[in-house]
Amino acid sequence: MARSCTWRLASGASCAGSRSHRTTVAADLSPEHYPGVGARRLDLMVLDDVDRFDLVYASHVLGHVHDDRLVLANLFRAIRPGGEAWLLVPMWRKPTEDGGPDASAAERERRFGQWDHVRMYGPDVVDRLEAAGFVADRFDAESLDQEVRHRTAVDDRVFRARKPA
Repeated sequence: MARSCTWRLASGASCAGSRSHRTTVAADLSPEHYPGVGARRLDLMVLDDVDRFDLVYASHVLGHVHDDRLVLANLFRAIRPGGEAWLLVPMWRKPTEDGGPDASAAERERRFGQWDHVRMYGPDVVDRLEAAGFVADRFDAESLDQEVRHRTAVDDRVFRARKPA
């Protein structure tokens, strides 16, 4: 099964600033799954950067981490004031449901549709983002500039978590 987790970290410019001054770092817990892109190893459970990133783009990452509240706290600390996280998460219409640390792979596949998911998010995901200190909203990919959509491969709803300036 192919992995669908993506983390892109940008530093060096404001989110609305020129891309020419932004450094983008591809990162993953297992960067060897992405040969040729220069990805670095990154575990968001132990991320200890402070005010480093202007933009964090995480596509289908939070559904795989065992403690998303810890990861959101780490992201909040790592993002510069005024910066953002763009988060794509597995969704359903029910409230967010966590699988618990002892759920078997078969149980997670039954409950969440994928053996390596530990939760499925509902519309209340915004509450989790705000509990971490972010100002959160949602936007659809269609609202983005075509070049941004192509560069980020966004084709769904995105939860934007802004760190207050």
